[in-house]
This record gives sequence, structure tokens and C-alpha cells, in this order.
Amino acid sequence: MQQRHKKKYAQGEMGENSFVFKGEEGRLNLVANNLLMFLHIAKGVDIDTWVYHLKRKDLTNWFRGTVHDEEPGEGG
Repeated sequence: MQQRHKKKYAQGEMGENSFVFKGEEGRLNLVANNLLMFLHIAKGVDIDTWVYHLKRKDLTNWFRGTVHDEEPGEGG
């Protein structure tokens, strides 16, 4: 991946490709518009919201489809 794209995902505005933590009942609307914001929000998200998104494979799909990284943390 080109360096400018990596920086965009890490610090820039991803717009409609941002990850949105919503939870099962849609009570949340926490928008992570880049990876740094994702990590910041992730620290405060409750376990039920995590389980909801994990079961739906939202995180995997977001990393693969939007961030273009097969596995978070592998530097793909």
C-alpha cells in the first residue's frame, strides 16, 4: 500500500468509509473516521457492542474492504 494511503487511514478523514460503533440496538453512533480515532473510541466501547460487531464480522469486513488490511496489526 502506498505511504499516502496509509497516512490517510491512520490520521485522515475516511468519510463514508469510517467505522461506526452502533451496538445491537443502535444506541451508539460513534464514528471512527480514521484508525487513530478507531483505537481511541475502541478503548471506551462496552463489551456488548464489541460482541455485536464481532458476530456480524463488521470489523473484519471494515479492515479488509476499507482499510485494505487482511489482518489488523500485520502491516499489510
